[in-house]
Amino acid sequence: MNVDLHMGFDSILAFKVQHAATEPSLSALGLVAEWAGVNGLSLSSREDWHETALATVKRWSEELNLKVSLRVTPDADLRRLSYELKLDRVTLIPPRWVGPTVMGGLDAYHLTDQLRTTISQLREADIEVAVQVEPKTDLIKRLQRLDVDTVIFSTHALTASSAGDARRAHFSQLMDSVVLANRFGLKVAVNGGINLSAAEQLCRVAQVSEVHVDQSLSARAMLRGLDQAVTDFLKAMEKGRQNIL
Repeated sequence: MNVDLHMGFDSILAFKVQHAATEPSLSALGLVAEWAGVNGLSLSSREDWHETALATVKRWSEELNLKVSLRVTPDADLRRLSYELKLDRVTLIPPRWVGPTVMGGLDAYHLTDQLRTTISQLREADIEVAVQVEPKTDLIKRLQRLDVDTVIFSTHALTASSAGDARRAHFSQLMDSVVLANRFGLKVAVNGGINLSAAEQLCRVAQVSEVHVDQSLSARAMLRGLDQAVTDFLKAMEKGRQNIL
C-alpha cells in the first residue's frame, strides 16, 4: 500500500496573520509543494484567518492537481462551504488550538446525530469527509456509523513522548485503532507533531495511507528549501515502508 504526504499550512498562515505579512504567497508555496511531490494540501478555517483560508483553498482547488482539504469545526456550514469551494475533502477538527496547531481529536460521542445528515449530503456530492480523532478503539465504532471516508488519528501523544515504555504504549494504542479502522473500511491517516523519525515509524504501519505534516515540514523548508524538505520526508516515509510491521 502506498502512503501519501499531505502538507498543512496552518503554521505559515498563522505567521502571516500575526505579522500582517503578504509573503510568503500560499498559492506559490502550494505550487512548489506540488512540484516537489506532495500529494495533498490542507488549511484550517479559524476565526481570525477565515477569509484568507477560504480564498487560499479555492485557488488551490482551481489551480493545482492534488487533493485539497478544508479543516473546519463541526459547527461550520459544511454543505455551503463545500459547494462554493468545490473541495476534494472536508476534515472535521476539534476547536482546541495551541498556537497554530489543532490539538487532540473530536469528541465523537456527540457527533453521530448532529452530523450524519450533513456527511451523507457531502458524500452524495462526491466530497470526501475526514474526521480527526484520538486513537481510541471505541471511537472508531461510532465513526463507522457516521459514514466518513477517512479517520485522521492525532499522534501528538505519541510524538511528544520520549523513547521507552510510554512511547511503546502510545504506539500500541495507535496500532489497535488503525487495525480496527482498516477493518471497518476506513482510510487511515496520521497527524500531529510528526518529524522525520516519526514519519518513518508511522509508515511502518501498513494500514496508514496518509501522513499529514505541518510545522516540522515548514521549519525544515526554511533551512533546506521546500522542495528538499518534501524530499526528506518522502525518503523517510519510503524507508518506513520498506520495514512494514
